[in-house]
Amino acid sequence: MIAIFLFVFSFFAIIGMISIKDWEIKAGKTIFAKIRFKADIFIAKYLIILKSYTQANSGRYFSKEIIHYSAYYISHIALSCARLAERKLIKIINFIKGRGIIKKKGQVSSYLKDVADFDRYSDKK
Repeated sequence: MIAIFLFVFSFFAIIGMISIKDWEIKAGKTIFAKIRFKADIFIAKYLIILKSYTQANSGRYFSKEIIHYSAYYISHIALSCARLAERKLIKIINFIKGRGIIKKKGQVSSYLKDVADFDRYSDKK
């Protein structure tokens, strides 16, 4: 369901960007011209810095290097996020199942002591 939502959202975003660009060309106006100019300068400076860190000296292989490194680091970030989500989900599942150490400190009623000491799976032995 999430994949379908993301596909539809990205599809409409692409259609929206194309329609805005078409309107800009027909009207002869540019939306957010100053912000776009500053963003272009920032990206150009960032790409020059990135080019100095890559092994490709010629511009022919530069785009391949950038795509390779981008895919590498994005996959590592996605894997880290997946591992974090997995650890959090395991904690939640274990909490729901009731696994873990039950701390029996403090004052507790006799009913709660009986519930905590009850062997849940005694009939399966």
